[in-house]
Amino acid sequence: LHEIDTEGVGPSEWDHIQNLDSFLTRVYKYYEEKGLYCILTSRILNLLTLGFTISFSGFLLLYVDWQAARSGCEVEDDCDFINLAIYTDPANQLTAKYLTMVITYLIIFSLYWVWNIVHLIADLPGLIEIHRFCCVKLGLSHREIQTMEWSELVSRLVMAQSTMRLCVVKELTALDVVSRIMRKENYLIGMLNKDVLCLQVPIPWISKRVMLTKTLEWNIYWCILDCMFDDNFLIQRSFLEDEAALRKRLALMSIFNLLLSPFLVLFLSMYFFLTNAEKIYHHPSSICTRGWSALAKWTVREFNELPHFLEDRLNKSYPPASKYVAQFPSPIISMIAKFVSFVIGAVAAFFIALALVDERLMEAQLFGRKLLWYVALFSTLLAISRAVITSEYMVFDPESAMREVVKFTHYLPRHWRNRSHHQEVQQEFEELFQYQALFFLEEMLSIFITPFILWFSLPKGAGAVISFVRNFTTHVDGVGD
Repeated sequence: LHEIDTEGVGPSEWDHIQNLDSFLTRVYKYYEEKGLYCILTSRILNLLTLGFTISFSGFLLLYVDWQAARSGCEVEDDCDFINLAIYTDPANQLTAKYLTMVITYLIIFSLYWVWNIVHLIADLPGLIEIHRFCCVKLGLSHREIQTMEWSELVSRLVMAQSTMRLCVVKELTALDVVSRIMRKENYLIGMLNKDVLCLQVPIPWISKRVMLTKTLEWNIYWCILDCMFDDNFLIQRSFLEDEAALRKRLALMSIFNLLLSPFLVLFLSMYFFLTNAEKIYHHPSSICTRGWSALAKWTVREFNELPHFLEDRLNKSYPPASKYVAQFPSPIISMIAKFVSFVIGAVAAFFIALALVDERLMEAQLFGRKLLWYVALFSTLLAISRAVITSEYMVFDPESAMREVVKFTHYLPRHWRNRSHHQEVQQEFEELFQYQALFFLEEMLSIFITPFILWFSLPKGAGAVISFVRNFTTHVDGVGD
């Protein structure tokens, strides 16, 4: 792989590629993930991360006696955690029901891990092929792919057609290349823009709330977008004529999601804990940071906009978006936070003074806990409370902040115009620009809610989805539908 042999490579080696969509998508992924070596490194490390998460969560669920660990040692100076809180024979020490649940969880995700290994092995020839194509036909070195612009790569690809024929019908333009890569995504963007997909949560008191999480997005791809096209990249007649089949797929995925939901919640909770526990412990204020939700990313995304361009826009919009949200502090919450910060800060200062006098005092007990435990707790609460205190130097100008946001997001609904100071606009904006903690909570809840959206909500719009595809599909020679 270090040196690609360019001799003997005929000009027609990449002529008339059968699945051109897949080929061009892999070229884009090759660019986005910075070349073959970065792709392999990333995927191997992801496999190791997944394997460690499964193994470590299995250890925590099967071998740790959490009740004993919580009760602590009877004799402080003679505390052996292994003897205290580790099961030596979990098969006989745990209940059969609990043991069955944990083993089922481990089997499901172990099979998923094995599937990822097989998938990597199966993808390897294709990755090497794209690596050869970029090196031989596009003249790209491993270092160049790290820093070059996408527009330059597409230009090289378009010019390379002078020595090969990627498409039978015509020479592809830069627009044709992007349209093929974004074929399914463009349909999803259009469906969301036209409000075709019924994504309302089928729960009475929050029935007006629209939910689009990663879990639901995967299901939409499998049930709708992956079933639309034939081998010639044309909309299948069976998709347009069989609304019942679409409803059936949604119902089947609803049942499948419902069966997997307990295990998915357990795995994602473990993964979130292992990923973020240290960060939250050392930087508690990170709980109060915000980011664009999955729904926001699809809402502001433009047709034929590749993922890295979208991420660039949203990253640039983060400071003005944070500035806009900061325009609407709650005076009462800010005053309470100041009071809490003062009280906790005073107590923390007292504990620090004790430590300066004699650090052994931190080992003293207070209400059954060491003072060191209270220092960690109060430090966390202090950081969180200070994060919600309103800045004294803030200037109230929501219209200016909104203009800065729109400069990057290109998203400004009609009823938002000149109304940025209204509570309605603020609430709608904050639903798109959410707290990071809400991301995790929404993803967790969506695992249980997604089966109901698939069963009750989405089937109501099955006819509208098919009508949208029928009415808004156009055929382009060399690209397809």
